[in-house]
Amino acid sequence: MSRPYKPYKIKRTKYTGPVKARPHPVFVALVVLGVLGLGYLGFASYAPIYNAIMNRTQASSQASPPPQVPEASIPEEPEEEAPPPEPEPAVPEQFRAVYLPAALLKDNAALNSFLEEIKGSPLNAVMVDIKDKSGQVLFTSQNPQAMKWQAVAPDAIDLSALASRLEEQGLS
Repeated sequence: MSRPYKPYKIKRTKYTGPVKARPHPVFVALVVLGVLGLGYLGFASYAPIYNAIMNRTQASSQASPPPQVPEASIPEEPEEEAPPPEPEPAVPEQFRAVYLPAALLKDNAALNSFLEEIKGSPLNAVMVDIKDKSGQVLFTSQNPQAMKWQAVAPDAIDLSALASRLEEQGLS
């Protein structure tokens, strides 16, 4: 006779890949000590290596004084008056700026209304884009490479005129 029907039970297990061997703890400790030792050597030898590369010598504790030149042998030069230092432009301690989009620079009426709006405010600077998203320069440039690559926008603005206009408003 035949055997009674008995369905086979399929064992479903999740495959997790090969079992990875862990490194021995002594090996891990040796690697950590090696890294720390190399770090210490690098730190300890940094100053001498830096001085050698930069051609610097460390002053010894028994340095000889520089040779003395007798004062009689030094010719006296007439003292010329140095020109007065040029005054530096006043730089505000803290900038309070506003962003000026390139679209407003191209439209004169919009630029005028923008400058009128910020006239009474505590702002003292303006940030302007000089390149657009496509990489074109938004100001008139005499750079030969920019002109060769046609990187100057066709409706480029004159930055010197814009700067003088902003300075009239008290902005930098």
